[in-house]
Amino acid sequence: MDLIEFGNKMKKAVLKELGEDTQVEFKTVRKNNDQELYGMLIRENQRVAVPTFYLDGYFQEYKKGTTFKQIFEKLMEIYRSTPKEDVDLSFFEVYDKVKDRICYRLINLEENREYLEDLPYVQYLNLAICFYYAFNSEALGEGSIMIHHSFMERWGVTVEELLKQAEENTCRLYPPYLESVEKLVIESLGLERLPVKNDVIPLDVLSNNKRDFGAISILYPGMLKLYAKRCGGNFFIIPSSVHEVLLMRDTGEENPENFKQMIAEVNDFHLPKEEFLSNDLYYYDSAEETVLVL
Repeated sequence: MDLIEFGNKMKKAVLKELGEDTQVEFKTVRKNNDQELYGMLIRENQRVAVPTFYLDGYFQEYKKGTTFKQIFEKLMEIYRSTPKEDVDLSFFEVYDKVKDRICYRLINLEENREYLEDLPYVQYLNLAICFYYAFNSEALGEGSIMIHHSFMERWGVTVEELLKQAEENTCRLYPPYLESVEKLVIESLGLERLPVKNDVIPLDVLSNNKRDFGAISILYPGMLKLYAKRCGGNFFIIPSSVHEVLLMRDTGEENPENFKQMIAEVNDFHLPKEEFLSNDLYYYDSAEETVLVL
């Protein structure tokens, strides 16, 4: 069974469960790093707002041994928990009603050339800053809507205005999260301290409080300057994923090529493609207060 066959089987199960008047449609949606996901839309009674279920993850569960019945029951449970009434999205037409929740995130520029064609963005080194509306409501829950050129034109705003607004909003709505890797390991193991002397090179994790697209935290006003003061000088920025970066003080003994090899290996073998940020190593020069690509 392939993904399309899995989707058709899921459609038959949904129609049997909800009735033949229900509409089930499929669409392919382009996501970060040129990833295409296979979405299933379920519409009852001509609802305008309908949930989309991306079947790729469900299909992977199926291939790993989860029964189709278990997957279907989980999907139906999620579907029934979504709002039944249509959601009024007219507020999205007015910039003043959305501007306080316009945020930004950081993605790879080259891997997203096609994806970015329909999105306003600002190039940052070899990365791209793009924008989204962060919604949080009783009806919709918490999520995001990417800002397209059509939205920006409708609102009559420029990319520069979006950037200024997003800079103000993102660090307010999603404050930075900074913690040592050592402490995270200790907490994950439920220990008070490591059982042996820690000779590992110290690393810190920088993200946001949601640990979701938190790599953008390096652009929070004053964030890198503050860390330079904390660590006492220049430091390396290792792009762990779109969700976080690793920071390490430059002691003068590190070999940047070793870091680059580690980054490439993690990206190739351990990181889901949609979470990939960069294969490059970055460096903060505290004297110049600038970030360089090594």
